Amino acid sequence: KLFETNDSGLSQLQLGVADTGQVTRHEKRFGITSFIYTARRPFHPERLEKLVIEPYFVMPDFNEYITEEGQDEEDRVTEEEKEFRLKALQNNALKKSKTRKVAMGDLLRSKGFIWIATSHKVVGGWQQAGNVIRLEGETFWMCEQKHLWQDDPKAFATIQKYMGTPGGEEYEYGDRRQELVFIGQGLRSGDIQGLLDKCLLNDQEMLLGPEGWKQTMDHLDNIRLVWGEMGQRVKVELTEITEDN
Repeated sequence: KLFETNDSGLSQLQLGVADTGQVTRHEKRFGITSFIYTARRPFHPERLEKLVIEPYFVMPDFNEYITEEGQDEEDRVTEEEKEFRLKALQNNALKKSKTRKVAMGDLLRSKGFIWIATSHKVVGGWQQAGNVIRLEGETFWMCEQKHLWQDDPKAFATIQKYMGTPGGEEYEYGDRRQELVFIGQGLRSGDIQGLLDKCLLNDQEMLLGPEGWKQTMDHLDNIRLVWGEMGQRVKVELTEITEDN
């Protein structure tokens, strides 16, 4: 089967195909569609936050935020204050849900991995369901871990597919890429592609290279994807997203 594609010059959309499991069996009945967004440029951390994360999604850890377990006893909020904050978060989520539906359609789920310029070595995991999005460091890109696979012929053959073009040329930044699956009803795929494309580095920014990205963008990065030295997952911080947004 040949799937419809849309190439913007910065990214590619593959329409009507996604590994969505049980959902795919109900596409016809419920009008659920899916597409895959891919790109070979990193996201600018501030633009990704300001154009996508902040306007359309909320933090996942509602209870942690509300209870403030780390505070001293005298500084802990009252039950009334907790209820007020919960309502504020719910109202914020509802507002963002309406805004998201206008901009994107009824986006039910999105998932995949991302490449952010300021966390160049780390694969960013993207998980979104409804109003809630979670971004976390997953591992290092395969091109940063060649010792794990370059001497294994089977692994080498598999991973090399992500390192280069069909014509055999190697990508400058190895297997680093954006690859996100979007699932929903009445999805505005072209608008979502355009929005994500705005978050990609432009030609001038690409010329700076990884060291230049770190120097010029690190102070703008509130996402802070990290992967611990011992391989442990480290929780991402979205420091700019609060109930007041």
